[in-house]
Amino acid sequence: MMKTNDSAPNRIIRILICCALAAAIVFCAFGCKNNTTLPSDRPDETPPEQTQPDTDTKPEYDILWDEWDGEKYVADFSDGLPSEWTAFASDKTTVSTENGNLTVSQSGAMSAQFAVYRINPDTAYSDFVLKAEIETVTANANDGFYGFLYHTRTNGNKISGYAATAKADGTVSQRALSTSRRFTDIKSTANGNEYDSHTLVLEVFAGAATLYLDGELCSTVDCTEAQDILGKTHLTGGVAFTLYNCTVKISELCIKGAEASEELDLGQPNTKVAPSGKYVSGVNAAVITEPATVQEDALESSSASATVFTLDGTETKKELDRYISALKCGYPIFRVETRAAARKLLSYLRYENNISDTAVLSSCETLLTYVKQSNVNIRGVYDVSDKNFGNTDELWEAIRVANTARSNALMFGGQSTNTENVRYAQARFKSVWVKANDGADAEKALAAGANAIVCESEKTAFDAINEFAKRGGSAATGLLAAHRGNSADNYENSVEAFAAAYEDGATHIELDLQVSKDGKIVIMHDDSLNRTTNGAGLISNLTWAQISGCKIIRNSAGTVLGSGTNIPCLEDVYEEFGGKDCVLIIEIKCEDTRLTSELARITREYNMEKNVVIISFYDGSIGKINQLESLARDFPSVASASLQTPSLSAPANSLLTLARNNSTFDYSTPTVSENVLKIYAARGYSPWVWTVNGKNAIQAAWKSGAVGVTTDRVKDAA
Repeated sequence: MMKTNDSAPNRIIRILICCALAAAIVFCAFGCKNNTTLPSDRPDETPPEQTQPDTDTKPEYDILWDEWDGEKYVADFSDGLPSEWTAFASDKTTVSTENGNLTVSQSGAMSAQFAVYRINPDTAYSDFVLKAEIETVTANANDGFYGFLYHTRTNGNKISGYAATAKADGTVSQRALSTSRRFTDIKSTANGNEYDSHTLVLEVFAGAATLYLDGELCSTVDCTEAQDILGKTHLTGGVAFTLYNCTVKISELCIKGAEASEELDLGQPNTKVAPSGKYVSGVNAAVITEPATVQEDALESSSASATVFTLDGTETKKELDRYISALKCGYPIFRVETRAAARKLLSYLRYENNISDTAVLSSCETLLTYVKQSNVNIRGVYDVSDKNFGNTDELWEAIRVANTARSNALMFGGQSTNTENVRYAQARFKSVWVKANDGADAEKALAAGANAIVCESEKTAFDAINEFAKRGGSAATGLLAAHRGNSADNYENSVEAFAAAYEDGATHIELDLQVSKDGKIVIMHDDSLNRTTNGAGLISNLTWAQISGCKIIRNSAGTVLGSGTNIPCLEDVYEEFGGKDCVLIIEIKCEDTRLTSELARITREYNMEKNVVIISFYDGSIGKINQLESLARDFPSVASASLQTPSLSAPANSLLTLARNNSTFDYSTPTVSENVLKIYAARGYSPWVWTVNGKNAIQAAWKSGAVGVTTDRVKDAA
């Protein structure tokens, strides 16, 4: 039996975990890899057999429903609005019943309120699953919606909490609902068919909400993402039905889950950063151990940057606490290869040990995505060590999956480890770890420029690193980005400057994006035309027709080079570089909220996803808009980097920002310090630096651990 303390929240979790709850209806049956196991403190107890549901006989959302236990609530609509439903806000709302179906209509015209019906208002839930069959009868195409509020709190005529809603066109949203602000979208996805009858399933577990429409997973959100809106994260609260400007027919509504005896709010995460592991001078690779069996004395004497623990879902809090506390050096990484293990990790990190300096490792993209979206504070590593990449298309697919699963690191196997593959992944802002079965694998990884070596024994890794350093072996040459193209000799941020830099040998071209008044993406560093063109005025105040009528006439030094060249838009750059072996580093220079979705649309239209990465200063620390967060929502398949300098004196906040934005960092410095390697590179963030000029300086930056360097003059690096 699992041992927990006897507080109310832990009684809830004990009930849920012991019932082997399912993480998501789309999960397939995955067997746990034969990796690190945790010796049990229950030697006479046989772990329960993990069974998977019979997926051949039931719809997937019914399987999810069946796997939940707890009190079951079923709404009875035979006599109209159920007596346990309380109208909290019912302005311009009508209710009727026919043949056991409840029809609810709300007219948003002349109304500032959406309808809210609290379900069992005296009942609060922590973790639960809700299933409803709802048909849209009529709806306003622009703003009509229906759905459910959960973890709600009321204060007089005000209500706060979270919302999962759907529109007639199939768009679903996860939102925050506050007393001061009505709805703020956390995530939206398009799904379903207009005016169909839909099965909507909402699963709330460990402070995260997963929304399904007709058996298809639409979105998972970590409720902590709305903490700035609500002021805190609710882990318990009421449930309510809501609608606005539409008419819907409800034929079924059920809830399963454990009732909460008290209100629970999530405290601040434990942001303590684990002591750094050892780096060998002259070699910029971290050592990570994944022992077959964890021994506490080995943990206490370890010099590794991290240790991998494999979960199977049966671990107790006592076991996990014991092994984490035994780590005197390095941070914990949790491998999850089953849905039971994923839920164990989420429950542990949310309710029992709210640490943030940790990572999840998995070979299953679905599990990895689920865990990372459910807890945005932790980092992700995608294990592809069993794959042998035959071409770059196969490798790009692994990178795309890692990006979408919000994971900055890829773990290769020895069979895929070579300079070409490592450089290809690092060129797209991925940190490359290598699973080394022996010293030869480790040395091959070092020669290829891997960011970390993962071994069963840290001695194997350190022996290989020491031998590599002794022989003076050097890793692969670093990557080189041309700052605004070859703008010293050409018109700044022009197609000609980009093409010239590529011919000079740049592996990457850095360029800047602004947005015109009519929504065109313009390639320009400044927010106005004044400095580099023969025009004038703010780009955001000018149409594309007005902007394109001007010419770029100056280089980056401000020298007029001639009569000028066209100001490019994003499509012009993609037409020039389509099919070329070059990665575009695109900097978002403004807070225009249209930019990330339009960038995604154009990039996909030109089939340039695999050759694009994004950078920005707008990572949530400045301005009003977090463009990297918007990018993770609108364009999750591409990687990003923050241009803010990561903190060494207080790294916890920087690590949280990088994890939440799913980004690495590209910062202004001539070289990477050893502490940056120990704190950030060892945690799966590949460092880039800017702007470094001159051959010796560029070589020094690469040697210090910078994966890539941005320079004003590519030719000087030769």
